[in-house]
Amino acid sequence: MKHLIFLISFFFFAAHAVENNCKSIQDSDKKNYCFATETKQRSFCYTIADSDLKNMCMAQLKQQKNYCYKIFSDEIQKECLKSLK
Repeated sequence: MKHLIFLISFFFFAAHAVENNCKSIQDSDKKNYCFATETKQRSFCYTIADSDLKNMCMAQLKQQKNYCYKIFSDEIQKECLKSLK
């Protein structure tokens, strides 16, 4: 029983720490990317205004290269494709 309580407490505080790290980011697109990748919730990707960052976010969460090909910046597109190998 003590182990169960410990695990629940650990996951609660770990999730809270991630949330606080993302909240401290000033740029709203980067903040939403942080929330999306840390919580694995695509809804945060949809709120990103920058299309390249939005496509990078969707590629990461869905693990699909087709989003990488929608990125206009060659440098970011290469980074996206490399991250999904």
